[in-house]
Amino acid sequence: MPNQEVIHAIEGIGNGEGRIQISDIDTDDITVALSQPFGSYDSQENRPEVTVWLDDDVIESHVTIRKPPEESQTYDAMLLISSAPVPDDLDSGKPVEIEITVDQVRQAQAAECPGCGADLRETFSESGCTDCGFYP
Repeated sequence: MPNQEVIHAIEGIGNGEGRIQISDIDTDDITVALSQPFGSYDSQENRPEVTVWLDDDVIESHVTIRKPPEESQTYDAMLLISSAPVPDDLDSGKPVEIEITVDQVRQAQAAECPGCGADLRETFSESGCTDCGFYP
């Protein structure tokens, strides 16, 4: 069986102030883009590249979110990718640039209607809260 190239990466999340909780991060929040240059440089020293995103199933099965080691408290969490397969569109024998994005949108208390407690992102129109009529 030939050796298949795999992806291993570590990405720090947060700034170590404890505002991000590991339990708040879902695999749906994670995007992994893999870029690889190909071809020759043009006259302006630009080189074309191909970008491929890891499939959601691959992310779910190969990504782990952990608490950082005690000596490395500069992050709130660590995202680890281990043994994820290199997508077919990339040359597994050449270097790949990995960009990991964690799009964790923390829902603000301000989104709660002071009148009835409804989520204003879903119940707010130009005339105010569609549930109770509250208008700020």
